[in-house]
Amino acid sequence: MVSLHTSSDLPQSASSFSSDDDFGDSLPTDFSATPAEVLEQIQRDDEENRRGKLKIFFGMCDGVGKTYAMLHEAHERKREGKVVVIASLEMNLHPETDALVGDLEYIVQGKGEQRRSNLDVQNSAEIDVDAILERKPDIVIVDDLAHKNADGARHLTRSEDVRELLDNGINVFTTLNVSNLESRIDTVRQITGMAVSDTVPDSLLEEADEIELIDIAPDELLKRLAEGKIIPLSNPDAIKHAANTSFRKGNLMALREMALRLASERVDQELRDYMEEQHIAETWKSGERLMVAVGPSPYSKALVRWTRRLAYSMDAPWVAVSVENSAQMSDNARTRLSENLTLARELGAEIISTVDDDLVSGIVRAAKQNNVSQIIVGKPFAEQEKSLWRRIVALFKGSSKTFIDRLIEESGTIDVYAIRVEEAAPEKRKTFAPSEFSRFRSSPKEYVVAVCIASAVAGLASLLPQFVGYQSDGMILLSTTTLLALYFGRGPVLFAGFMSGLLWNFLYIPPRFSFSIASTADGIMFGMYFVISIITAVLTNRAKTQERAVRYREERTSALYHLAKDLAAAGTKADVFRKSVVHIGRTFRAEVAFFVQHDGDLLDNALHAASTAKMEEDVQDKEYTNAAWVFGNQKPAGRFTSTLPNSEFYYTPLSSPREQFGVMGVRLQSAIFPLDQKTLLENFVSQISSALERETLNEEAQKQQLSEEAERLHTTVLNSISYDIRKPLAEISLAASSLADDDLADDKDARTKLAESLRKASARLNHLVENLVDITRIDSDDINLHSEWCEVSDLIGVVRARLRRELSEHTVNVEIPSDFPRVEMDFVLMEQALVNILQNAALHASQETPIKIAVTKQPYMGKKKGIKAEMRLVIADGGPGLPSDALGQIFDKFYRATGADTDGTSFGLAVTKGIIDAHEGSIVAENRKQGGLKFVITLPIREILVESAAK
Repeated sequence: MVSLHTSSDLPQSASSFSSDDDFGDSLPTDFSATPAEVLEQIQRDDEENRRGKLKIFFGMCDGVGKTYAMLHEAHERKREGKVVVIASLEMNLHPETDALVGDLEYIVQGKGEQRRSNLDVQNSAEIDVDAILERKPDIVIVDDLAHKNADGARHLTRSEDVRELLDNGINVFTTLNVSNLESRIDTVRQITGMAVSDTVPDSLLEEADEIELIDIAPDELLKRLAEGKIIPLSNPDAIKHAANTSFRKGNLMALREMALRLASERVDQELRDYMEEQHIAETWKSGERLMVAVGPSPYSKALVRWTRRLAYSMDAPWVAVSVENSAQMSDNARTRLSENLTLARELGAEIISTVDDDLVSGIVRAAKQNNVSQIIVGKPFAEQEKSLWRRIVALFKGSSKTFIDRLIEESGTIDVYAIRVEEAAPEKRKTFAPSEFSRFRSSPKEYVVAVCIASAVAGLASLLPQFVGYQSDGMILLSTTTLLALYFGRGPVLFAGFMSGLLWNFLYIPPRFSFSIASTADGIMFGMYFVISIITAVLTNRAKTQERAVRYREERTSALYHLAKDLAAAGTKADVFRKSVVHIGRTFRAEVAFFVQHDGDLLDNALHAASTAKMEEDVQDKEYTNAAWVFGNQKPAGRFTSTLPNSEFYYTPLSSPREQFGVMGVRLQSAIFPLDQKTLLENFVSQISSALERETLNEEAQKQQLSEEAERLHTTVLNSISYDIRKPLAEISLAASSLADDDLADDKDARTKLAESLRKASARLNHLVENLVDITRIDSDDINLHSEWCEVSDLIGVVRARLRRELSEHTVNVEIPSDFPRVEMDFVLMEQALVNILQNAALHASQETPIKIAVTKQPYMGKKKGIKAEMRLVIADGGPGLPSDALGQIFDKFYRATGADTDGTSFGLAVTKGIIDAHEGSIVAENRKQGGLKFVITLPIREILVESAAK
């Protein structure tokens, strides 16, 4: 929203805010929108509501009344019940403005929220962001948005402080001059002749929810200057200097036009946004797309700003293209290129990087691939190409046309803008020197070596027989030049080709030992020698450049592939962190520190164990604070950024749309961090965050599965044990009640039967408790065998005696050899195991079928030493048997086969299996062919007993 106030409006300056919202109404609902569009609008509104609102009081220069209007608006908001505090304010410039502060609260850095007592401190103090976030006011007053913070501050500029406040949901009032906009500083310098150092990115202006233009006529502003309302009358020299420089009437008129034009562009943009949001049919169709060529030159920043202004005025998207070639850039050049591309990105450009040894070809190809309608290049570069030296370079490249001529010719229907850049740029461009001949950046040593090789081959060619001919000598030298192109740059190869050509002419072409050529044919051949040498050097160098570019892309792709492959194989979050440290360290030659989230929104004050070795010893306390800031704001910061730039690490948050995982800090060995490397690291971070999200989902799924399994087991245990206990308890309760009946006092038989019923029920309960104790010991691996040499016949006899009442209605047949050896076992536990099996058989076998117990000895087929035989004990009944699919589950705890009799416990067989396993034996259940179920137990017979079996 843009509102316009003139100087006469200031005392009655009215806000455009509604009473329901600090910064205006939400967008009206359009009933013609589709459900998807409505949902998208709702999500966009929610995002805007979560973020603080920004209102900028905008003017052409100092003194127009921006601060006065802002304070007037602040008091109106306070009267409406809003909490308004001052974070930064330029004071003591005008009594009326000072008086307007009134009783507004302010926050002084390091002292928190205080009442106004001495506002002079606000002239120098930086914003205390933490204190403001703790205070959580409705509106914060921040004067001078373009202010550059002092060294050691969290952010380099005040505009970044404001962004952090907005991201935390705090509304901000601030002031800004048109001369401080990043895209306007070149124009301002041309108008006023003064360089502007404090700037604000245009993107922040675009994000503003409302812009209030404070306008005043230049004559009125000059009158204020003369009256001391802008600069105190006590400083007449400063007033005079301002009137002759930045406050010249012509300058003010130009700045006023810029401010009004920008406000007009803003209004036009808001109108288009409104039409789009209301789905009003457009009356125009724009297909414009701009592209600016960006290189390491300091002029590129001016081109970027100019393109940004043009794109904004045309409401067109724009891209910045960087063309890499075979030239090896210096560290300073790479730093400048990174700064230029970073500026383009901050101003809203899409960054494109391509590789081509021919700059024109690379630019045109990128333009066509991205459907660009207009290309912007620098005019100074085009003018410099008209110099004699650049003409010579162009001839050696095989073309007499300049860069701009070729670009216009090859661009086809794409428009080309050649923009004049002022020579008074902040950093002067180096003049083009012969050392840059055709981008030949090879070292002098390479030139010397190449010439020496060519000279040596020319000398060796003289040893060939005379009948070979000087033509063959020329081919030998030409082949040498071709081979040199495989190992040296273009410059050394061309120079070696030139020298070898002269040597060939001097030593071999008639007349020998002179540079003259006798025949026309020899002259043509000599000229073709140079042409072929040049073509060979250029084509080979271009192939090497393309090969290097392909290899670089392959390395990037391979790095991403291997990272994704290893992360896909990671089984835990710790594995993800460990593998990430390895890949980042290898790819970027850097140390990595991981700060992992704790309790949802806090960071542990310690590095993750997967961080680079000994990293925790080197990390200072302030780095934990920096990482915590990145985690809380979810924005990259640290070294190579404008936020926390003094940090040793480059920090980036690890997060997904559904969760925050922590922060990754990277300590690079190099002094620069090129944009392509930063983009690759962002891709790494994306892969790492996706892997962490996957592991988080896996952990949640496992927890859910365990929870469901625990719930199912809990239900099963309760159902099983409650049933196992319920029946004997019912029998005990019934028998006890009957025994208490006076009618049975004299009935001895009935009382005897009731007593027997009590005994059986008590025995079942006791057996249940024994099995519960045993199953608990088995689950906790707390079975300690008290092994002794036992007779198997004695074991079976004890079991039968214990179950004599349960087996009284069954025929039990026992088959065991009389000379069967003794077996090493825990007699008590094995007794319990066989009791469970025989009790199970007694419950399920019919009275007409016997229960068979057979014991045999069989050879041992295993590989354990000391064992030569096994005991095979089979217990078979004549019951109904089990379904085939139930045989594998019969030894599971609390398992009951469908339709099975439920008088027995549901985990007795699980106890039996645990006891047999503890004896290093095995047990299986099988259905008998003639009906019924049999259990086969095998136990090892130790070698010493085999030898003493006859005893």
